[in-house]
Amino acid sequence: MKGMYSTDWPVLMSSSVIAVLPVLVAFLLAQDAFVKGVMMSGMKE
Repeated sequence: MKGMYSTDWPVLMSSSVIAVLPVLVAFLLAQDAFVKGVMMSGMKE
């Protein structure tokens, strides 16, 4: 993706989207659980 004298930007950007997309989807699906976990960690009881 990155050569000695040039960079193939379209391939670099598409591979970064492919790398980030599963993490983003997992966060969006489990967002409620993350928020509940943060809220419960702040309680004293």
